[in-house]
Amino acid sequence: MTTKTYESTAPQTVAFLGLGVMGYPMAGHLARAGHRVTVYNRTESKAQQWAQ
Repeated sequence: MTTKTYESTAPQTVAFLGLGVMGYPMAGHLARAGHRVTVYNRTESKAQQWAQ
């Protein structure tokens, strides 16, 4: 199994539109990596759930 390594980057401010099956975890990965993430989803309750 090959382990991926990535160069460290300065935290960025990013927007993520759509928190569906793929978007929800992808936005979470960006946030855990130290980026400031603003999310938008058509269903407000899903965006609020993600923010918690």
